[in-house]
Amino acid sequence: MDYQFTLDFINGQPCAEFNLEHHVFGPWLESEIGTDQSKFNAVQALVNASETRSDKLQLNGKEYSLSIEEGEATVFANIICSDQDLPERLIDDVDNFDMNQTASCGVEDLLEMLSAWHQFW
Repeated sequence: MDYQFTLDFINGQPCAEFNLEHHVFGPWLESEIGTDQSKFNAVQALVNASETRSDKLQLNGKEYSLSIEEGEATVFANIICSDQDLPERLIDDVDNFDMNQTASCGVEDLLEMLSAWHQFW
């Protein structure tokens, strides 16, 4: 997973940029974790709990959520669309949108990235 952390030159807030495959981790870090120590601790607690449990664990945010299952961490936008009531011509567009609104990595990679994020801010 390739990423880079920078500071927004206007407001001084930390920004996270990820490669295309893991793009969703950037806005998740910025909007759901930010520089809030309690949110950072909640993610770490979820990761720790996942080490002793085999069921799916999830931390819901306002815009993005994190789920951990079987050593895999997935971040996804809460607005992921359902194609139930869409015209057939739009289904491919929704599938493409959904694909860009979710990303996964191993729990170890998540912990490494979170540690780097925490050290950055």
